[in-house]
Amino acid sequence: MKKYFTSLLEALDYFDQQPAYVAMILREDFLEHPHNHQHYPLGGVRFVTAYKFEEASDPGYVTYLYVVDLGNQEQGYFVDASGMYANFIAPDIHAN
Repeated sequence: MKKYFTSLLEALDYFDQQPAYVAMILREDFLEHPHNHQHYPLGGVRFVTAYKFEEASDPGYVTYLYVVDLGNQEQGYFVDASGMYANFIAPDIHAN
């Protein structure tokens, strides 16, 4: 796993290209697997690492990318944001 990213876009691109990582969907208090729609309570996954990205013009806008161990031989990642993007709902770009 890469240890340093210069931008959130670079990190998302990296993990999206790694077959060992699943882009999880963050819901209110659980993660949803995008393929089988299985739910993983946030308290039931192991957080492996986190990356913090701050908006250069306003450090109050912070985005975190978390890498988690789902406990079933899979690892996932998801994004949690504050500030401007906190309530942003992205289109499902991983849908087949």
